[in-house]
Amino acid sequence: MLLYVSSLSWHSVPDCMEIEHSNKSCHSARALPLGWSTSGRKHETDHYIERATPVKHTAKITLGMLALLTVGAARAQAQNTCAANPCSLNDTVKVTVTTVLRLSLSQSATALTPPNEAAYDAGFQLDNGPVATVKANRGWTLKVSANAATWTAAGGANASKAAGDLLWATSSGGTYTSLTTSPVTFGSAATGNAGTAQPAFYKTLWSYTNDTPGDYSLVVVYTLSAP
Repeated sequence: MLLYVSSLSWHSVPDCMEIEHSNKSCHSARALPLGWSTSGRKHETDHYIERATPVKHTAKITLGMLALLTVGAARAQAQNTCAANPCSLNDTVKVTVTTVLRLSLSQSATALTPPNEAAYDAGFQLDNGPVATVKANRGWTLKVSANAATWTAAGGANASKAAGDLLWATSSGGTYTSLTTSPVTFGSAATGNAGTAQPAFYKTLWSYTNDTPGDYSLVVVYTLSAP
């Protein structure tokens, strides 16, 4: 005797099946779905389909439960646990620190003192420049330079007045250095700091022969960098 597996139960199929002719014949035993005869005709088709459908729903529910169990197991593996007495666990903290650099100037333009007779006689005029403040979490270098080789002239001023006619220093009584288009060190620090202020002092050279009346301007560039 063979057994046929339906969606809900098992049904036995006899070895000999009766066909529609008057005589009876015995066929080799084989599994047949519920509602089918050996003559090939189907009976109660709808009933068979309805009984088979629950298998699909059961499979979907089972797969869903397996997925939930898999996610739960993964989360459980990610947890750091122990059950000893005493119980000690480690927590490793990590962070990536980036470079912090900030440069501030107390002013974006400096109004130089117009040279008078005394300045022309002395050949120079002294003025206070901006205060440069540096914040950094590492060593730094602040450099100064002129953005052009000559001053910008207007209104009859000397168009060939050299950038080097403006000198700078880090103290009023210090050594003054002529500006060039090549950056030179204005200040530096080997370590970081919360705010280092460095004032600039300017000395402008004036000549009766070369510096005619007019408007003069020059851009001074301060550049902060970290090694």
